[in-house]
Amino acid sequence: MRVADFANYMLRINGSAASMGSMFIHGQSGYLANDFTFEAFRGRGCQTSLISRRLSDARMLGLDFVATDVEFGTVSHGNMLKAGFKTAYLNTFWMKC
Repeated sequence: MRVADFANYMLRINGSAASMGSMFIHGQSGYLANDFTFEAFRGRGCQTSLISRRLSDARMLGLDFVATDVEFGTVSHGNMLKAGFKTAYLNTFWMKC
C-alpha cells in the first residue's frame, strides 16, 4: 500500500506473509517503522531485504534523510547497522524504587 506520506511493505515466501515494514515520509525525510517477521521466517534475511527495498525507494523518491528506532542490542539493531545506519542517541528508561 502506498499513499503520499506512507508506504507499507509485505514480503512473502511461497505465497505466505513472512515479514512487513513501513516507511513514513515527511517532506524530504523518511522514517522506517513497524518491522516484524513472523517467527517461522526469522533468520532468513527478510528484514534485511525489506530495509534494502525501503532505502532504495527512499533514494528513488529523492529523500535526503532516513531514520528509524530500534531497541539497542537486538536483531533489529544489528540489521540497521548492516544497512549503514548509525546510532544517533540512546533512549533511557527511568524508575523510582
